[in-house]
Amino acid sequence: MIYELRIYTCYPGTVPKVLGMWEKKGKAMLNPYFKMVGQWVGETGTAHQIITLWEFKDMNHRQEMRNKLLKHPGFKDYLAECRKYYMKQESQFLSATSLSPIQ
Repeated sequence: MIYELRIYTCYPGTVPKVLGMWEKKGKAMLNPYFKMVGQWVGETGTAHQIITLWEFKDMNHRQEMRNKLLKHPGFKDYLAECRKYYMKQESQFLSATSLSPIQ
């Protein structure tokens, strides 16, 4: 397994708006393709962040699912709307060590 850690830094005051959009529209579009391990908002450190962890079999699986998601009806419009609220987007790919309870 590999994990993708996504960090979205939003414009001040827009985190609730973005989370609401994800709940109302994004979740239904993403769920058939991406497996969410968890999602958090930062309590310390950089403000206005949404942190999401996704799980994939490998990088090929991630790319395959991403390509399918981009063809999902309405997803590109939804993505364009969300991006209006992002100041910055970061992505890190993680591989578990033998000590990790999540493999």
